[in-house]
Amino acid sequence: MFRGAFAAPLANPFSQPGGFLPTDIAGLKLWLKADTGTFQDAAMTTPAAADGDVVGGWADQSGNANHATQATTANKPLLKLAIQYGKPVVRFDGTNDGLQIASLTLPTFTSLFVTAKFTTVKPLFIEHSASSNTYDGFYLYGTSDSMFNIRRTLQHYAIGVAGWMGALWCVVSAIYDGTHLVRKNQVAQSNGNVGGTARTNSDVTTALNIACRNLASLFGDGDIAELIIYDSALSAAKQQSVEGYLNTRWAVY
Repeated sequence: MFRGAFAAPLANPFSQPGGFLPTDIAGLKLWLKADTGTFQDAAMTTPAAADGDVVGGWADQSGNANHATQATTANKPLLKLAIQYGKPVVRFDGTNDGLQIASLTLPTFTSLFVTAKFTTVKPLFIEHSASSNTYDGFYLYGTSDSMFNIRRTLQHYAIGVAGWMGALWCVVSAIYDGTHLVRKNQVAQSNGNVGGTARTNSDVTTALNIACRNLASLFGDGDIAELIIYDSALSAAKQQSVEGYLNTRWAVY
């Protein structure tokens, strides 16, 4: 059955009983969703509500006020309505669009979930790093439609994820607890450490960049529907709960 933007909701085997929300799990640090809290300005005074409105502010729904902003009008992504399962998305142009949370504290052990669609030429890039030279932070990016990479400090994992981009909608989760567990649409992906060593769990406070590196390079071309980050490595059961919640909302798989 067609699951396009205007398709009627379908019964979902991964829906969560009792109306699960990401706030039901402790340690939620960031929760951005394209159908709530988008603004045209970085001060978040003028809502972005119409199709094609620029998004200069994206309000964090976690309760931590970790809002993502962009002050330069030409570098703001766009709000696009009724794109996936009848809901809006935040669209990045792959040239200069990017959002940034100026200061976000995350430990080494983290859990990241994203519902997105990006191309292979301009892949998704999410960066939380105090130094791009020492990899003192968290990187999530794609280098092709069959490869997905995570860096945590000097440790680099290359994940074989066939068809994870290529203009296809995916729910991707990345759990790091000294090793990596990456899942695409609830299916575990192959991975391997291709360099470096893990470090002990400690906090890093720096900017989080969305669809870019430091608002200056590696700009992503595509759509983000929802982004969720926790400050711990979630259990398998909790990971599945968040993935199921995202699929219930966005009907990706």
